[in-house]
Order: sequence, then C-alpha cells, then structure tokens
Amino acid sequence: MSQLNPQYKRRETYIYCLIWTLAFFLSVVEGFLHQEKFDNPSYDWTHLFYIIRLNCVFLVVFLLHNYFLVPLLVKRSKWLYSLLFLSLVFVTPPTIKAFFGKEEPPKEFLSHPHNREMGNKDFKFPLPKGRKPFKPLHPPFGASEVVLSIITALVMGLNLGVKFFLKSEQKTKEMEQLRRRALEDQLRYLKYQINPHFFMNTLNNIHALVDINPEQSKKAIRRLSDMMRYILYEGNNDMVALQQEVVLIKSYTGLMKMRYSKRVSISLNLQNNLSSATLPPLLLICFVENAFKHGVSYDQPSFIKVNLRTGLQKIIFTCHNSVPHQSRASAKTQSEGGVGLANVRRRLDLIYGNDYTLDIIKGENDFFVQLTLPLNHDGLRADNTKTI
Repeated sequence: MSQLNPQYKRRETYIYCLIWTLAFFLSVVEGFLHQEKFDNPSYDWTHLFYIIRLNCVFLVVFLLHNYFLVPLLVKRSKWLYSLLFLSLVFVTPPTIKAFFGKEEPPKEFLSHPHNREMGNKDFKFPLPKGRKPFKPLHPPFGASEVVLSIITALVMGLNLGVKFFLKSEQKTKEMEQLRRRALEDQLRYLKYQINPHFFMNTLNNIHALVDINPEQSKKAIRRLSDMMRYILYEGNNDMVALQQEVVLIKSYTGLMKMRYSKRVSISLNLQNNLSSATLPPLLLICFVENAFKHGVSYDQPSFIKVNLRTGLQKIIFTCHNSVPHQSRASAKTQSEGGVGLANVRRRLDLIYGNDYTLDIIKGENDFFVQLTLPLNHDGLRADNTKTI
C-alpha cells in the first residue's frame, strides 16, 4: 500500500475527525439513555467519564495503528504488521483493566434490596467426606476481554478500511488521468499526421497551377496562407466553431477550382447559421481533400458535392464524389481511408466514442460519405472512447 497524496490525506483527516467526534458525541447521548433506563433524577456524570475514558483508550489504539503500524504496510512488512496487530488486540483489554482499576458495582445494581442482600452473603455448601473444595479455572480472557478485543480489532479495521477506500479512489483517478493523457498524446500525434498530409497535397496542387496560370497561383498562395494561419492558431484547440471549419472548406475548394477550372463540377451547400455548433479542427476538410484526391479526372466528367447542415442537436455532413475510370483501381484505397481517413476515424473514436456515426458507401462510379456528430461536445473524455 503506497502513500496517499496530500489531497486524499486531507480527506482522510476530515473523515477521522468526523468519526471520533461522532464517537464522543454518542457517549453523551448514551449517558442520557443510561439515565432514562435506570430512572436517575440527574445526569450520571460518572458513567459519562467512564465512557469517555474508554473512548480515549481506543483513540490511543487508533493513533498507534495509524502512525506506527500502517507505515509497516507501506514498507511491505506484512508479517511484522500482523504480529503487532494481534499484540494490540490481546494487550488492549488487560491494559484497559489496569487503567480503570477495579470498578465498583453499579449503583443501580446495589439499589435493589434483594441484590444488596445477595451481594453481602457468602454461600457455603457441605462437601462429601474426602473431597476438596472445587476451584474453577479462570481463563485469561473472559467475556468482557473478548468484547474489548473485538472492539480493538474493529477500530484498527476501520482505520484500514478508510485508507484502502481512499487509496482505491486515488488510484482510479490517477489511472483515468494517465489514460486521458495517453489519449491526448495520441490525438496530438494524429493531428500532426494530418497537417503535413494536407499541406503536401495542397502544395502539389499549387505547383501544378503555377505552370497554368501564375496570377492565379499567387491568389492560391494567399488562400493557403490564410489556411495555414487557421491551422496554426486554431488547430491545437480541442474544439472550434463549425463556422471556422466552413471557411477552411471554402478556401480549399477555392484553390481546387483554380486548378481544375470547369472540368470538375464542385457543389457546396453549407448552412450559414452555424455559430453555436462546435467540432474538432481539421476534421471535415479531410473528407473534402480525399474527394478531390480520388474523385477528379482530367478527361472524364467528375463531380464533388459537399453538404453541411445542423438539426435536432446534430451536425450532418455529407461528401459525394465521382470515381473516374482511371481512379477505380485506387477506389479500394479511398474506401479503406488511406492515411487521411484512417486518422479521421481514429480521432472520431478518441473524441466522440460511440456518439457519432460515419457511413461510407462505395459505388461503382461514386463514393459517398455521411458523418453525424453531436451539435455541441466538450472534447476528449477518457470515459467515452471505444475499442478500435
């Protein structure tokens, strides 16, 4: 058993203070019950002091166990702890007897005339000839000693129970924090994979545009600069406004329109009123980028349709693209996701767990993706991930 951290140490101290305050308070209550039971006209302070002294002895036992015996468990000296535990259990009752001395019979017992007479008589019975008087063997532990030993063991057991409970709670919390930290590191790694992958394809597109239209390539570079600014300043956030992701999609499709001109039918249907919706950054752009990578042909009609809307506390995103004849050989790669979509799947699992749906339908001539997300989400939580 390891040590508790300061936060749980304070909680442990509060719990012990509460328990012992309650124990001494119950001593006072027991005094009133004792008074009513024997119809005493006044409060029996002698009885109260007797109970308080008894509680003080058990408090000393508790302190010895908490500060001297429990550290032995921390040092993994279980055999020594067990030996001292049993020693306290057996030593405490005679110690209490010695501490209290010989107690007089209760007043209530002697107040009855019959008991008073019986208490003063010494009964003698005639013995048969030749038989010695019988002297019963007195065991070292009587009923009262057994009761005191049980109470001693319960006091130390309560001490251990509180410690093990708090230790278990601390360990559970630490494991959750470690798991969350590992998931955040993994998510950060996936982000860093997405950014170079995205920029590699975008720079290739601009490179192709330079030879076709230098003036347009300058505009493309400015668009890319705006996109980089968004990624640098917003990409490290857990969640961003959906409207910002829409601006990124528009900038990216603007770059693609410069490159492909009218050979590709590009349709964007993006809802305007999205101010209250949030989602992880650079999530939707991966689907759009994947559609341009696998769905565009230079010699065949091709199309890309992107739709985004919100409703019923959901974000619904669809991306539909053609699969040209020369690209069908790589259609399997698109359906399986490649690097980009594989990372998106992993990010969705880490962030949303089971709170999202991703449907991918691969047709003979087209490829369709539909993603449904909660309208508002707090970001990564260690308890909402699912097994991949």
